[in-house]
Amino acid sequence: MPNKWKRIIISFAGIYVELVIAAIATWVWWYTPGRPFINNLALCIMTLCSVSTFVFNANPLMKFDGYYMLADWLEIPNLRDRANRYLGNQFKEQALGMEVQPEPYMALNRRLLFVLYAIVSYIYRWVITFSIIYTLSNFLKPYKLGTLSKMLAIAALASMLGWPMYRMLKNFKQRGRLPDMKRGRVMVTASIAFVITLAIFLLPLPISRVRDKGLVQLSSASSEKLFVKHAKGAILKKVLVENGEYVEKGRLLAVFHSEELESQRATAESEKVTQRLQANNLRNEARKATSQQDRNRYDQWTAEAKQGAERADATEKHFAEQIDQLNIRAPRSGTVMGLPRKEEIGKYWEDTQSRPVCEVGDPMRLKVIVPVAPYDYELLRRNLEDKTELPVSIRIPGADWHVYHGRLRELPNGDKKDVPQQLTFRGGGSLAVKPGSNPNSFEPQSQVYLVEVEIDDPDRRIQPGVLPIVKIHCQWRSVAWWAWRAIHISFDMNM
Repeated sequence: MPNKWKRIIISFAGIYVELVIAAIATWVWWYTPGRPFINNLALCIMTLCSVSTFVFNANPLMKFDGYYMLADWLEIPNLRDRANRYLGNQFKEQALGMEVQPEPYMALNRRLLFVLYAIVSYIYRWVITFSIIYTLSNFLKPYKLGTLSKMLAIAALASMLGWPMYRMLKNFKQRGRLPDMKRGRVMVTASIAFVITLAIFLLPLPISRVRDKGLVQLSSASSEKLFVKHAKGAILKKVLVENGEYVEKGRLLAVFHSEELESQRATAESEKVTQRLQANNLRNEARKATSQQDRNRYDQWTAEAKQGAERADATEKHFAEQIDQLNIRAPRSGTVMGLPRKEEIGKYWEDTQSRPVCEVGDPMRLKVIVPVAPYDYELLRRNLEDKTELPVSIRIPGADWHVYHGRLRELPNGDKKDVPQQLTFRGGGSLAVKPGSNPNSFEPQSQVYLVEVEIDDPDRRIQPGVLPIVKIHCQWRSVAWWAWRAIHISFDMNM
């Protein structure tokens, strides 16, 4: 079609149709909250036809509809190829001093457009490629397949950087263009390349760090964990507070019930009543006795019955005290966290001696538990040999614009065999766990260390139980060190 606007409208038709579908899916999603399948399906269609349409299809930096719309608007066919060829010719002429085929006359703004488009589209391809690989890495990491994504990253790096350089050098050699280069410009270009290479190997940058999702908890020095006492298999009856709620000392937090203790207390109470009745009957018989010998005998039996009643009463009080101790009360004023989930009410509370019911402490003294792999643990250990502490940056979900600060002062002596549920893939964390016989125990699939980071500047926006993104900053290193370490980790070499 000779009219460029008609060509643009035709290219825009696909984008327009997808936006109409997204609008219809939004309407369906809004009015179907009671139908989960239809609601979720509409949400997926709405996201796919709106966000992905603008990010990919309408983006002129990729060869989709947006690219052809831009090319028709500028009236430049094969925009990408011409821009890349123009940029390559400029490099050969300016950096190597080679004579290239002269381009037709172009205005200055058109030449700047070619150079800018070639550079931006090239950078954008890098960003998109490694963003996809990064997302794939986060998806595969819990399944111990993160090495696959790193191998894809190395292959992408070789195809996007190594292969074009190889083709360029081969082209120069085959066509005999090496004598056409000007020595002065080649020396300047080689010097710049040498400086960049030297910077890659020697220039220290803040790229040596350990990054993962952590779990905010109350500081151990200012908190106290509460356990169910004197009962095995107690049943959780009620939870009277909520996570993050401030409670006063002595407030009732949760109520447990033990059928075994109740049965033992009822047995002791029945024994007490029986012994008292028997003592009263023996006392009455002693009054009716005619001889002193019979009265003495009844008095002895009465005393034994009273002693039995007292023992039964003491036993009943003992079990009543244990039953009362099943009621979890706040030992101090503070914020409560780690309460049982609603679905656990009415179920047996297993591992009463090792599994805390909740934790109460000062909400302004917090720490972050961060899972660390063995190779990251070794990196932190080496850095702590030279420093007493390492700085930490913490970003809380919902407040990413604000960076909190913390410190890492010491490392755990051994790995962890049981991790909090929040750090697992099921709880929103990054750890994959093994299936086990105990549903309340979460054993990681691979070796992991849990390091504690102190938060220097907590505020009310940081609530115990949230999962922030934590970066532990280590000694500055070069880009070459970072790349070599990534290769070591990817192929599981000996660090």
